Amino acid sequence: MRLAALTLGHGVPAGDFTGRVRERHRRACVLGLDDDIDVTLTTQDAGALPFGITLATPADFAFPPLVAPMAACAARHGVLRIAGGTLAIDLRHAVRWRSPLQTLRLDLRRSPSVAAWHAVAAAVASDGRAEPLRLAAAPAIRMLGMATRGGNVDAAVAALTRLVGLGEGRTPAGDDFIVGFVAGLLACGADGPEPGLLALFRDRLDVLAARTGRASHVYLRAAAAGEVSQRLFDVLAAMAQGDCDRPLSPAVAAALAVGHSSGACGLLGLLHGSAAGCGIGPEAAAGAAVATAPAGAHASAESGAASPACSARHATAKQIAPSSA
Repeated sequence: MRLAALTLGHGVPAGDFTGRVRERHRRACVLGLDDDIDVTLTTQDAGALPFGITLATPADFAFPPLVAPMAACAARHGVLRIAGGTLAIDLRHAVRWRSPLQTLRLDLRRSPSVAAWHAVAAAVASDGRAEPLRLAAAPAIRMLGMATRGGNVDAAVAALTRLVGLGEGRTPAGDDFIVGFVAGLLACGADGPEPGLLALFRDRLDVLAARTGRASHVYLRAAAAGEVSQRLFDVLAAMAQGDCDRPLSPAVAAALAVGHSSGACGLLGLLHGSAAGCGIGPEAAAGAAVATAPAGAHASAESGAASPACSARHATAKQIAPSSA
């Protein structure tokens, strides 16, 4: 079978490369390249990823029948082939995916973005899969938001150290949260933290990434470089635009669908990071903030109805912060 690659994410080699199949899943396949980086092949419904190649796949496509465990792979002259099978991937016309987070200029002082923020918070709370992390890591999460808002890099790194590797699976919940937090922080652009401080924060994160598993290491390092998944980017873009030009509900649903709890924990981090990046107090991103969501926010986030970001124009930045954390 010959498939076309749609996107090449940040970190995917531009030229020839070789490696082996490291993991096989139904809708994803991880290649361990000889230069010690992992590249993930994904179906097109997964969206673009850092260190990922998104493929134009039929609806019933699955990797295991076509990819042998530990099979050698090689990309030569723009075509990736995996030994022992029939799969060949044409890389030549794929688009380079980047996530220009800092161009979004997310501003939680704008009423539409405040309402969109609450709609995302309501959807995460309703989903429930980020709740164990929120409860277990509450002190570290609170410290991270306060330290970031106050420009205290050392305190922020101490909080990150407590979150890195927290949880189980290929990408522990704490790592998923950090990726979302950094994405939300960067989405605030020039209105976010001071650039020099942000660069130092990201450098420290890049070092801390080595403390977790191989898969999380890849995504944490990508986040430190300002690169996240298309699904997280789409949520932030919809929030920044107030959900008028980009639909929020489908973007949130797609992000929540990632993994068992990875999507939910990533969105929880995104909420905290965007609040901290916009200079809002750490209590703003606490789970209790859902109680202050505008009427209908919860329903619209789940059902695809018109978001309050376009209709509730009377929201103010004060609505983000709950009366009690």
